[in-house]
Amino acid sequence: MKRKRLDRDAWGFQYFPYYQMRIETEHFKGLVALLSLTSGEYQYWEYPKAGKTKICGEGMTWLQMVPEGRAHMVTAMYLPNGRVSTWYVDILEAVEYNRDGIAVYVDKYLDVIFTPQGDVLVDDRDELDAAYASGELSKEQYKNALGEGDAVLAEYCANLEQTEQYSNEVLEAVKQKIAEGARDYKKVVRETLDEKMKAYPKMRPLFCVDMLDYEEDWQHSARPSVRGIIRKGDTLAMVHSALYDYYKFPGGGFKEGEDHKAALIREVQEETGLNVKPETIKEYGFVLRLQKSEHLEKTIFEQENFYYTCEVLEEIGEQNLDDYEAEEGFTLKFVKPEEAIRTNRNCHCTEWDKAMVERETKVLEGLKKTWKER
Repeated sequence: MKRKRLDRDAWGFQYFPYYQMRIETEHFKGLVALLSLTSGEYQYWEYPKAGKTKICGEGMTWLQMVPEGRAHMVTAMYLPNGRVSTWYVDILEAVEYNRDGIAVYVDKYLDVIFTPQGDVLVDDRDELDAAYASGELSKEQYKNALGEGDAVLAEYCANLEQTEQYSNEVLEAVKQKIAEGARDYKKVVRETLDEKMKAYPKMRPLFCVDMLDYEEDWQHSARPSVRGIIRKGDTLAMVHSALYDYYKFPGGGFKEGEDHKAALIREVQEETGLNVKPETIKEYGFVLRLQKSEHLEKTIFEQENFYYTCEVLEEIGEQNLDDYEAEEGFTLKFVKPEEAIRTNRNCHCTEWDKAMVERETKVLEGLKKTWKER
């Protein structure tokens, strides 16, 4: 399955103003991305009923909507006159976040395309079938894609006037947020990471995991943490959750008076029984995690995650787990990055933990790529 950024860099749109936010209206709740196409020659698609139709170019707007709890994304392509020219619906496996904070959708091949004039096309069914036949998609993934496609046809194509009203409602909500001060998302993320990293000049800002499930004016609750990257041959020392079946890097928050090294040594020992050699600790990178607080109302949970590479002694001691860690069945595993990535992509963690699992998976993917390059 292909991963595609919502800033549509493959189309050359990455230089246009791009806004990414959570939106909740009367009929929609979920992730929205807006692209304002401030330049470019028009490109066209040909339809039986609508004829030659503009789909991008100067003055057009792409509104991309991912409804919460669903497996599709609706892109409404707006003409300069404010009318929709085409709706393009991608059937999705998941939504992720890239290292610069831009949302990325995992495309499950099947697409539904329709126009206000009544054109309806189901596209790339052959690619979906081929992915199933090759084993890339499981039987369940294949059936889910077909079911989501049928649901899209029933929900959006049966009443085109209602679908246009639905799209306009979301677009107006986005415009209102921008009018109230929302800025270009890539600029905001870059500025946020740069500002935070001034205190840690040796740390590379890797990416931001932002669940966008909060309001921007909420208060912040900060919980910085350290994570250990411990390599043994072609494997990594990871903590495995038996309850939810995911892998995480050993680490956690600070105790009063601890510096980064002291916290890392303690957390690695408590979660895995491994003893870090202090002289081997080196900076690797920084990840910012943002999401709605699990326990505090109208609060943004802000977690600065500092990753360090380190080596450990051969002997393995006993773990000293917190209650919730013991309940999840935390155990030390030496696992190849690709196995950990595959497990995390299919884990059944809680809604709260999705941001954490996404964070760890993206770091694993970066490490895997670095190892291959070497």
